[in-house]
Amino acid sequence: MRPGVLESYMAVRQAKAMALVLGIVGAIVVIIDFASVAARASQFPGFTAPLALASTILEMPTHLFVILPLATIAAAMGAVAVLAQRGEITVLRAAGLSPWRILAPAAATAFVIGVAVTAASPLTAAALSRSRAIDVDMSAAMLQSRLRQSPQWFAQSGGDGLTVIGARRSDFARATLSDVVFLRFDAERRFVERLDAGRAEWSDGAWHLERATRSHPAAAAEPLALAAFPWQAGPQVLARGFADVQQIGVFDLPAEIDAARSTGMASGRQQARFHGFLALPFLLAALAMTGGAVSLRLSGRAGAAMLVGAGLALSFAMHVTGVIFNALAVVGALPALAGAWFPVAIVALTGALIIINREEIQGSEAGSGVSFALFRPRQR
Repeated sequence: MRPGVLESYMAVRQAKAMALVLGIVGAIVVIIDFASVAARASQFPGFTAPLALASTILEMPTHLFVILPLATIAAAMGAVAVLAQRGEITVLRAAGLSPWRILAPAAATAFVIGVAVTAASPLTAAALSRSRAIDVDMSAAMLQSRLRQSPQWFAQSGGDGLTVIGARRSDFARATLSDVVFLRFDAERRFVERLDAGRAEWSDGAWHLERATRSHPAAAAEPLALAAFPWQAGPQVLARGFADVQQIGVFDLPAEIDAARSTGMASGRQQARFHGFLALPFLLAALAMTGGAVSLRLSGRAGAAMLVGAGLALSFAMHVTGVIFNALAVVGALPALAGAWFPVAIVALTGALIIINREEIQGSEAGSGVSFALFRPRQR
């Protein structure tokens, strides 16, 4: 076999399978999302079908990014299963090619796709931002009512302790907060005081409170006509802190992380997102290798049924694992680096064990003349 023929053949198979899976899933997502947007916003005057369709299409890349790992493993299983059913895998194995050599092109293709998706994340983020802007135009009244019912909370830590702010409404463009509460804690996280205000405006490094009331643990509440509360982070930093990380491209995330750290704000979401982007190509490569390894010895209808069951179980397990580790990284229970790379290690080790289980090791190479396979029951 000429060098590069097998690699090109397997790479094209993997790319076509991924395109097919993403195309089918993307079409389903567009239909469901369009119906959801239409049902949610059709009662508002700004709603039109073309705007709803545009919003749905612009948001589709974000949905495809979420399901990309599942699509990768499904595509690898499907592509290798077709080759196994045709007997091509048997021919390749008879020619002396190892499973590693057969599956490496599919893994390399998935890796390249992961790099391309990561590099294109600014475009995906911009499309999502535009989609959200269209949603606001169509259903501004509904969004405002939800905003009134959902207070926003943010915190700032420093040498003198921790300060937590909650606001019923916020307008970061005008640097104002409404129905706001300030909670102060000392360096040992003991409660110090609480300030309630009808309105707060940020200027000159502080929030200036109007119609404020101060409460202490051991004293009665006292009204304050006007009060100033020092705060390092300006409204722009706070707005970025509340921004959806899905609307931030990979190249902008380091600056967002540094800005959050410099002002004492939590940066778990940004760090988890950034390391997730870095790990994505390796995760897709490991998933392609693992999915292909499951399908190497597929034969008959019984084998196809087992393949479907194994694929569903494996995809669900990998997805749940990734969600759990990402959630732990976001809340700070796990370093963001570990939250992004532990799933990659788990998938890679799983794929390696499956391949080793599938591959017979010729004992003659070790001088024993006995062949065996890991985890395989002994033949009687």
